[in-house]
Amino acid sequence: MAEATKRFQRPRDVDYTLEIVDDLPDIEVQRRSPLEDQIDRIVQTPASHGKYVRIGSYANGSAASAAANVLRKRHGDKAEVDGFEIRVKRTESDGVPRTGLFVKYDPEQIIPGERELFEKRLNDREAKVAAKRAEREAAKDSETKPEPAKAAKKAS
Repeated sequence: MAEATKRFQRPRDVDYTLEIVDDLPDIEVQRRSPLEDQIDRIVQTPASHGKYVRIGSYANGSAASAAANVLRKRHGDKAEVDGFEIRVKRTESDGVPRTGLFVKYDPEQIIPGERELFEKRLNDREAKVAAKRAEREAAKDSETKPEPAKAAKKAS
């Protein structure tokens, strides 16, 4: 039987202290993602066009995939939308496994009308998810509430 290998997990900077609060904090957060700054730099640097550029390196591959998904939702799921191809690939840095977040920008790949089609796909998907959620909630509500006919039979 093969021996299981354990991957190094970096500790997370999380505080799990219970704290009862009267109101939620009302602090507006208006910071911009550093990844968006990296994308702006790529767009403004013609020498990088058509080439993959690593814009992030993550110890946690799931975090890299999540960041890539956020960028795809903003900039399109294929190059024809806004010119971006966003990929996640395993890399290595000083012998330590990492996951790289790569972006390739090619403005020549943009096809007019693809942005609108992409937004329609996103809206359709969100509507479908919302409908399924409502369906599940309705089914859950009907399971917890007794039907009037059954309730009347039980009472007699």
